[in-house]
Amino acid sequence: MSFSHGAQDGLKFIGIFHMYMKLVTNNVMVENDTLIMIICALTMGLGTAIGGKRIVTTVGEKMIKLSNNNALCSDFSTVITLILANLFGMPVSTTHVKTISIAVFPGNKGKLNKNKFVEIALAWGLTFPICFIIAFVIMKLVA
Repeated sequence: MSFSHGAQDGLKFIGIFHMYMKLVTNNVMVENDTLIMIICALTMGLGTAIGGKRIVTTVGEKMIKLSNNNALCSDFSTVITLILANLFGMPVSTTHVKTISIAVFPGNKGKLNKNKFVEIALAWGLTFPICFIIAFVIMKLVA
């Protein structure tokens, strides 16, 4: 799971970092890819330390109570999905794939807290427009 998570979300972070260095600072700091990977790993680790428990609690306890077998199966389906997406060059969110694999897993039928799932889906739907507006405002202020 960690490998496939890094292959998806880690590469997105590295790509955005490279774009920032080129577009905003007009400098490409690609000579030291190891440093960029370390920055990426530290950033993802910090993000997980700050918000990881809340995500795990929301998805793993409030949305549905998972048995060990169902958790393992949903992990396996998440890993396969992420690796296939990576092989085909499709950027996907690890959290989204993980949540969907838990919610639609056949062994979890009837156990899903539909209200919590709708709340999560609504948050996803609002994230992109809000991020777009924030980025637009920041770019207007900077430019």
